[in-house]
Amino acid sequence: MSKGNRQSSGSFLKEQLARIHGSLARRNFDREFDEEVEEHLASLTERFMRQGMTAAEARYAARKQFGGLTQMKNELRECCRFRLLETLLQDSAYVLRQFRKAPLFAMASILTLALGIGANTAIFTLVDQLVLRLLPVKDPQQVVALAGKGEHYGGTMGYNTLSYTMSKPFATGMACSIK
Repeated sequence: MSKGNRQSSGSFLKEQLARIHGSLARRNFDREFDEEVEEHLASLTERFMRQGMTAAEARYAARKQFGGLTQMKNELRECCRFRLLETLLQDSAYVLRQFRKAPLFAMASILTLALGIGANTAIFTLVDQLVLRLLPVKDPQQVVALAGKGEHYGGTMGYNTLSYTMSKPFATGMACSIK
């Protein structure tokens, strides 16, 4: 990885962390922004008053020179917020309010989710152990399945199964190979 890529990925990470912080501390954002804007406006107003303007004229000129506060505030919000996180937090708050209004529905929903997640976990664990993982034998690649052909080949337990006595020659290596 080149030095430039490390710097850009580092700055990207810093930017995303700053956005997350901005989303979580959005109440402080408005207050801090307003305080900073007021400081700038006071500084501009003071400068205009030193040039000979009245207080009202100086305040008006300062606001005019400073620009649109609402537009500036909205642009700063957009670049300093993590929209996905904010939406998730708003939706979560809405769900909690609705659950508080209907506790029986909340219990039924939570129980349904718990049962569904538990059942899926149990089924996946079973499939993982039986199908996806290798058998706990010495050489699992050499394990074979024997099945007979014909209507009544083998025992009567299942579909064309080989009985123990019929599969014994295969196990001892005495059976002939099929080409």
